[in-house]
Amino acid sequence: MKERDKKIDGLKFLMIYLVVFAHIRFNDYGLQLPKIIFSFHMPVFVFLSGYFTSLNASASKQRAWLKQTLVIYLCAQLAHCALTLILSYVGSRLHGEPFSTSLLSWKMLVFPAYTLWYLVCLIYWRLVVWSLPRRVGGTTLLMASLLLALASGFVPLDRAFSFQRAFSFFPFFVAGMMFKDKTLMLRLERIGVGYAAVVLLAGLIVARLLPIYEPAVRYAGWHDLALRCAQTALAMIMCLMIFRLSRKGGLECLARWGTYTLWIYIGQSFLIIISRKVFGLLHVSFNVFVAIVLAAFFCALCIGAAHLWHKVAGPGGTACRLKVEKFSAFRRLDNFIGNHSHPHLVGVQPVESATLYVLGHPAIFHVDVGHLKRLGNFPDGVVALLDGPSAAVFCVYTLLAGQDSNLFNFLTISE
Repeated sequence: MKERDKKIDGLKFLMIYLVVFAHIRFNDYGLQLPKIIFSFHMPVFVFLSGYFTSLNASASKQRAWLKQTLVIYLCAQLAHCALTLILSYVGSRLHGEPFSTSLLSWKMLVFPAYTLWYLVCLIYWRLVVWSLPRRVGGTTLLMASLLLALASGFVPLDRAFSFQRAFSFFPFFVAGMMFKDKTLMLRLERIGVGYAAVVLLAGLIVARLLPIYEPAVRYAGWHDLALRCAQTALAMIMCLMIFRLSRKGGLECLARWGTYTLWIYIGQSFLIIISRKVFGLLHVSFNVFVAIVLAAFFCALCIGAAHLWHKVAGPGGTACRLKVEKFSAFRRLDNFIGNHSHPHLVGVQPVESATLYVLGHPAIFHVDVGHLKRLGNFPDGVVALLDGPSAAVFCVYTLLAGQDSNLFNFLTISE
């Protein structure tokens, strides 16, 4: 079973926490912390997205991921539209003004709400790299992405369809894919920790002096081209140094929350919008120290919502709502374990590899046939959840011709 990288999970949570923190409006006593954080936090996220993108994913996996991401995006976009209308209605009532439905327009279809641009761009990036011929090397693709990132600013499109962000952040996605190569990773890890820390600190100081990193808008003049070039280079350097420092260790203590980054990324956008309206009506302001606590509270709320969803959706999560590929596509092993000692099982047939989608996302689980407990009868094709000694175990209940209806087929799957 492939284990999760706790160092990367810890880095993911640190970055998502900084996303939440930077979106809160607070008094930082002139430090301009949000501007500094904006200079690197999304480049790091995009880098990690590229790092975890597999070029060997089957067409069925690609379609399942695309379907899942589109569903999440559309649901979140509709929820943002509803929230905008509700807040507008409440504001108009409080101020005694007539409620206007002018917010409902075609722009809601082409302008991703708040932070949802990232999901749209992720779809673009993965579709591009999945469709490119394998002979296109990483260096060639990186150079092309850098040229596109700089040239896209001349196109008269800004936030529509996340156009500018898609091109501006694409080099970081490609760089993350390139660092799947162990040779590049070893070269990065040869950089001394002290040197990486000094370079990162210098980069943060330079980011404090430069204008805010805003790749969402087109160029207003030629000076913006030079600025985007400098900020892209600076962000790439800081991104690599942050990744290098994370490989040293120390972030593993945050790893348990690093698996909830998508929940936090989407959930915090609603919390930030609501809190800004509420705090604005109450004329409440706070300093950086309160913002640190508030950001942690928002993250905790999103993680709590994730736990609640898993609890409501079914045992151990969304187990009873999973969809599995055709059973005939599974590859079976020759070693059939008949007459298993468990009183409710006639036999256990291990399956070497298959793809099990948790809301469309491939996951990994450990199979241990020695620690099973009966959950009762399920209809054909329903996925049941069993408890294993070290991890959750998912199985597919099937009705095979000529076999007892209590026969389970176990899957070992990889992410």
